[in-house]
Amino acid sequence: PHYRAASASYEKALKFREPEDRKEMRATLLSAVAELDLAIAAWPGFADAYALRGSIRANLNQRDEARADLDRALELDPRLADAYYDRVRLRAGEAILRAQKFPVFDAGVVTVTVSAEDRAAAAADVEALRKLGAREDKALTAAAGLIVFFGESGDPLPLLDKALVVNSTLAD
Repeated sequence: PHYRAASASYEKALKFREPEDRKEMRATLLSAVAELDLAIAAWPGFADAYALRGSIRANLNQRDEARADLDRALELDPRLADAYYDRVRLRAGEAILRAQKFPVFDAGVVTVTVSAEDRAAAAADVEALRKLGAREDKALTAAAGLIVFFGESGDPLPLLDKALVVNSTLAD
């Protein structure tokens, strides 16, 4: 019951779009985390609960906790495609934050400095998504993220265009 309640709260929170709704969105997300804490306490091997809590914590900018939850979810069940996807997005967000704190200018363009370790970890998550046969739109947007945020070679636009063909409601 706690997982269902948390999932419903998370879905509700994702519908908030207006800036004036941020307080209610945050409260809803925190409520979902509390429900997931109870679900995990009752069933510590519940991989989906860790994955969902990791996704919510990423939305709350609790990056360390989010990464720990996503890592734990994948330890428990390495078939959780959403956890790989969320981990790529989390790593991309961290790359953006580093770029904002320590911008590198090259010919007037801000570039993101990413460690080889971070790049390899993100690439491994994208490869896991592909191998799992995850939703194609998520695999494509994650692969585009490798190009944009992690300096992989290639053009992300064809990947994103294809992802939009697969899922025209894509919000990422």
